[in-house]
Amino acid sequence: MRGQLPGSEKEIDAVTEDLFNAEADVLYVREYHCPVCEVVAPTRLIRSGKNRVTGRDMDLRQRYEPADAEKYTVVVCPQCGHTAFLSRFESITEREIKALRQWMKPDQGLEEEPVYSYETAYARIRCAMKDAMVRGAKPSETGYIALHTAWLIRGWREMLEKDAAEGKSVPDKQVQQLRDMEKHCLSMATDRLSRAMETESFPIAGMDEMTFHYLLAALNCQCGSKETAAQLVMPLLRNRQTPPALRILAEDLRDELRPRR
Repeated sequence: MRGQLPGSEKEIDAVTEDLFNAEADVLYVREYHCPVCEVVAPTRLIRSGKNRVTGRDMDLRQRYEPADAEKYTVVVCPQCGHTAFLSRFESITEREIKALRQWMKPDQGLEEEPVYSYETAYARIRCAMKDAMVRGAKPSETGYIALHTAWLIRGWREMLEKDAAEGKSVPDKQVQQLRDMEKHCLSMATDRLSRAMETESFPIAGMDEMTFHYLLAALNCQCGSKETAAQLVMPLLRNRQTPPALRILAEDLRDELRPRR
């Protein structure tokens, strides 16, 4: 912009506005029916085919542009606060509904925003974890929520690290706090999903046995349990029926587990 210094406040505001608009353009509002208080719960979702996959992390988190899909994974009832992942929100039992009605308070839901900030998305997914615990959800569900919470926090941290690299003011303390929060959520996901493998039948959290074992291996690797990770990933490499895409991931993980020279 003419007459404006690079990195100036006006220029940064313009870039932020462009990113906001790009994200808003791929969103739409869908209405869900809350089974707890029977009101309409609107939520913002990403339009099919409008978000571009730009990469994938070792633990299967997919990266997208222009919108981080992890910010749009849960539905929050605006009246009673019932919160769950999209596929789980309306599909709860009478026992779970009764438990939630005893716990919920009127008007404790989060307000809708045109674009969810990371702060808002984090508050929403924390509500999903509380909701699941009140319902007495299986370890697979709480582990799945913890995993997605870690992915959300990672996206938040990476955004701040990018801002810092571009010269914006970002407190080092905040980045480290997010790093610690992500590590805690990964550890929780590893613990809950390990329990699910011992007590539940496949598919678990929507994953077949091979995909689940790979994910658990990757999580153990991230949490420093490399011996457990190796025990989980090596059978995938020896199995001729392991799908090619999963085999590539398993080979990369095996290389990650090898001692550094």
